[in-house]
Amino acid sequence: MDRVHPVHIRHNFNVKNYQKGLTMPRLSYKGYLISCKPIKSTNDWQLEIEKSGREIVHTWSINSSKTLKSIENFAFDQIDKKVLEEQNQ
Repeated sequence: MDRVHPVHIRHNFNVKNYQKGLTMPRLSYKGYLISCKPIKSTNDWQLEIEKSGREIVHTWSINSSKTLKSIENFAFDQIDKKVLEEQNQ
């Protein structure tokens, strides 16, 4: 299955632009919701992946030097791993 990238995401800007009010839009992929929020105390980002309909949220702290595209790809890879784990159970 090909990954669909929304056209409204500017993949090449640096995520530390959150100071200008820019944040990653909420995405969904294979039944998981993806969001990325700034952590003000460290200037890093908190990536959250949540399975739709469940109360389990997986989080990662992401360095502010990463691009939105690299964070998005990391999230997709983590979801792909979780989907494989679910299939093997």
